[in-house]
Amino acid sequence: MTSVATNGGQRITGASSGATGFFFASGSSSTRLILSNVVGNFVENENLILSDSAESDQIIENSSNVDLTVTNVVTHTFDNVRSVFMSDDDSGQDFSADIALSSVKTSSSFISIDGTDAQGTDSDDVIITEQEGLPVALNPAATGGTGSFVKRAVLEQIDKNTTLFRLPKRTVKTLLTATNNGISDTQFTIRKQFVATTNSSGAFTITAGANETFLSHSESDYTVSILIGGTGTGKQGDIVSASTGFSGGGTSSLTITNNTVFGTSAKVKVMATLLKTSVIQKTKTTKLMKQLKVTSGATDAFGTRPSDKVISFGRADAFRLMAVFEGIDSSTDAATPTVTLTNVNGTFTRGEKITGGTSKASARIINTSTPLSVVYTTANKTFSANETITAESSGATATVSSVTVGDKNITKNFLFDSGQRDNFYDVSRIIRKPSSPAPTGRLLIIYDYLEHSIGDVFTVDSYVDIANQMEYEDIPTYSGANGTKIDTESNIKGEFALYDVFDFRPTVEDAAGTSTDVSVVDEVTGYSLDFFHRQYDGTGSSPSNFLKPASLVQADFEYYLPKRAVVDLAPNGKFILTEGEPSEFARPPEGVDGAMRLADIFVPPYTFKPTDVTVRREKNQRFTMRDIGRLQDRIQNLEYYTHLSLLEKDAESFEIIDANGLNRFKSGFVVDAFQGHRL
Repeated sequence: MTSVATNGGQRITGASSGATGFFFASGSSSTRLILSNVVGNFVENENLILSDSAESDQIIENSSNVDLTVTNVVTHTFDNVRSVFMSDDDSGQDFSADIALSSVKTSSSFISIDGTDAQGTDSDDVIITEQEGLPVALNPAATGGTGSFVKRAVLEQIDKNTTLFRLPKRTVKTLLTATNNGISDTQFTIRKQFVATTNSSGAFTITAGANETFLSHSESDYTVSILIGGTGTGKQGDIVSASTGFSGGGTSSLTITNNTVFGTSAKVKVMATLLKTSVIQKTKTTKLMKQLKVTSGATDAFGTRPSDKVISFGRADAFRLMAVFEGIDSSTDAATPTVTLTNVNGTFTRGEKITGGTSKASARIINTSTPLSVVYTTANKTFSANETITAESSGATATVSSVTVGDKNITKNFLFDSGQRDNFYDVSRIIRKPSSPAPTGRLLIIYDYLEHSIGDVFTVDSYVDIANQMEYEDIPTYSGANGTKIDTESNIKGEFALYDVFDFRPTVEDAAGTSTDVSVVDEVTGYSLDFFHRQYDGTGSSPSNFLKPASLVQADFEYYLPKRAVVDLAPNGKFILTEGEPSEFARPPEGVDGAMRLADIFVPPYTFKPTDVTVRREKNQRFTMRDIGRLQDRIQNLEYYTHLSLLEKDAESFEIIDANGLNRFKSGFVVDAFQGHRL
């Protein structure tokens, strides 16, 4: 197959199996396709469908227009990996490493052979098994002549595959505390890579960034490798101890001198450990009502056409899908509802909520000049002519002159994926539901997203509100893959709020066809859903440093507290609300002496919605004197008949013995409580 994209990215689908994967150009050839992001299992003898093919059936063909079929499927898993390699544009900076393999027992069958090596133990023999295709190491000397196991790559501690770290308290308000005058005092230990060249003395110097200092020497904290050998004894690929000639620990400038090994002009790579102080949070700027146009094109990139199962937004961290409108055909752009205004008082803000005075309909604004393009947020309600609309954020008002309904809203046909992953921000996208038909017209997608800045880490202070659309309660939550655990000690999994974490996830760059100007209508033209095009150095990207494993993060922060309150009814008929002191373990206040307690109220931290408040009513029953008299009569009757019932039970169980020692038959008995002479 000849790729229409230099680095691949087309989606491949098995015609009969339904399996999917993205074409990976590197390593592929005219007879072999390498796929990444594979879902499902391809099978032999099936045809392959190419997402970007100009053929009517999109089946991959050869130069003679003959449909090609799969002759062999090889699935690679991590346990097959033996080494890793990264090619760098700068000569001499390629990275390669062997995988440390683990012994894994494969079966209960055993192999027994006699001694054939120099020591007569077969300790170095290797047999390739037909089923596994992997080397089986044999050591009869250790196993008494029997035993089998394979060496495989094993991913250890896979539950720690996350770069989110939860703070020790919940509902965090800020890390820029009043005690610190709004200045960050957060610090943590990071790992950073440097490349340097030695001078004539066999020394090199590397410089830390702002608010960074190198730690004192430790073999685990510094790794030096030679990329290009100099005049010393060191060769390319050698790992050199940093202990020789180490100086500069505790400062922002580190020098390592080793003339014997490095010599002159040696190019080295250093993985260093630094203390980062006065950490600066990355900013997430709120961008509202971004428009994305999706048009047809048979050979366009997968994820950019209305008929594609997955449609890419071309950028990361969209947090709210507002609408998906479908045009009437493939040649006409989709249109949103519009509202023409008169008597405008004030200035509307893009993205803010507006509400109709009589219709009670509400909508979000796309553009701020009349006629307004809007997306309704109320079902089955639209603005009506001559009513007054009021803006929530700006307070602007206007009179509705006329309205248009716009094209069909098909938002319900899609699932929204923000692109958040356990360890990075991927591009956002929508996924068509299996039961929904593919659109036939052009699409217009409206969404809100967060634009990432450079910095050290995302925190609760990263979020910037615009038009009341990114207030504290609007900060997104994240539900990790397979119930991501971000709190090892308390074993907390599942959904959690991003205001409670240190977020070190890097952000992928924007795809071709996107614009950082929120007023520009995007039209994604490049690939963005495959592995290769997930880059971190272009527009929209936000890289992050990695923390040193098992190191500490130090920070001051403020967080919201719960409290309790009570409602009393005073003798004068007034209701009195008494609030307790906020506390982690809040207790109800004493209330008012002589008043009737009506309810005990628990107010959770911050209180995101009224239904979060718990109200426990006190049982206070009121009685008149007539009610008390009736209760007295009922209680007396209850006591009387209970007494008689007990006497009847005693009489029934009482035994009267005759002369022969037999129990006399009771034909009847009368019970009297001896409270009068009537009986």
